[in-house]
Amino acid sequence: MAGSTLSVRALWYPEQIIDAAMSAGLTIEQAVDAYRIIWHYTAGEIAARAAAGRRREDGNMTYRDRVFAELDAREFPRLGEVGGRWAELTARDTYEQGVRALVRGLLHGNGGRPGAVRETVGFDDQLE
Repeated sequence: MAGSTLSVRALWYPEQIIDAAMSAGLTIEQAVDAYRIIWHYTAGEIAARAAAGRRREDGNMTYRDRVFAELDAREFPRLGEVGGRWAELTARDTYEQGVRALVRGLLHGNGGRPGAVRETVGFDDQLE
């Protein structure tokens, strides 16, 4: 949320994240850092989904598809194993799993209480 893209009406989002992080034991500085990390992860997910959608709409074989189709499995054995399934596997919605892992790591690494986030924002399972 920088420059001319800032909207006061959208400030509820960082307010809620920072408040939840502080309620879970982070300092204000750590909570702001946590918000920025979560926002960057979220913005990256939005950008990646938009780009993937455009590639799907084109219907043509992408450069990525060609690279994985021609991958040397001796040089890249794990990626070679994935091979032609790369597009399928990377199209799965892993946002929630990822953001939960981020929150757990941010809280654990900063001395916070992961279980407190569940109480504050209503996560339905343990973050610990």
